[in-house]
Amino acid sequence: VYKDVMDFRTIFDNYENRVDIESKVVSMVDRVHSATTFIKYQSENNVDMDKEGILPALRNHPFVVEKISEGKDIADMFFDFHMTYVSMSDEECEQYGISRDEGTRIIDVISAFANEFYIQKLNGTLLDVKDDFPKDAMIYNRNK
Repeated sequence: VYKDVMDFRTIFDNYENRVDIESKVVSMVDRVHSATTFIKYQSENNVDMDKEGILPALRNHPFVVEKISEGKDIADMFFDFHMTYVSMSDEECEQYGISRDEGTRIIDVISAFANEFYIQKLNGTLLDVKDDFPKDAMIYNRNK
């Protein structure tokens, strides 16, 4: 903060460089948000991977070619790609001053949310009205 004005450059740089546990968690949640948003769009039939122009620059990218050969749709690709960033190394745990168990619990909570979303996509139940969401995806107590 500089006087009464927030220093957005520093805030953004801290986020991009994941300098603290908060920015690391926000970065992972941002990845999950991108993946789940795309899954929702595709579930609503708002995205068609075969539509001309949807992936002109990416269609021949090795990751995309591999996923297409596996029978994956574009939502699967987004999910697979973004979920590779939902992780925390031992070095990061040390950097953030948390135990390996705490790091694992954080990853488990974020992954449980994303995986439940993806499972509902696969089951065709994503757009169904739900009374509840999985308890594992909604609970994190750092003091446990």
